[in-house]
Amino acid sequence: MIEGIRFDFSGKELKEHFEKRAERHGQRAEAYAKEAARYKEGDEEPVRTPEMMYSNKAVQSAKQQLEGQAKHHKTRAGLFRVAAAHIDPDELYRLTESEMNGWEIVLES
Repeated sequence: MIEGIRFDFSGKELKEHFEKRAERHGQRAEAYAKEAARYKEGDEEPVRTPEMMYSNKAVQSAKQQLEGQAKHHKTRAGLFRVAAAHIDPDELYRLTESEMNGWEIVLES
């Protein structure tokens, strides 16, 4: 009996994927940081996003939101760089759907 579905990826495939995602997140971090730098503190009105309306999150300025996005993407880029450095290209990795989502692996049809 087989329980669930797993997806097999070669270490080489994952390493290449992780390197591409690290590069992409690094680019996004730079873009958000550049956009945030355009704002001077106090120049803009605080922005309340839809998800903030139903949570206890504090109201943030556009600059703070952009800085938060830059930090998020910088962290993700670092995570993908570490993953790429620790993947054995000669191994086979068996991932669940949840792991694939976490590692931003999208299957194209």
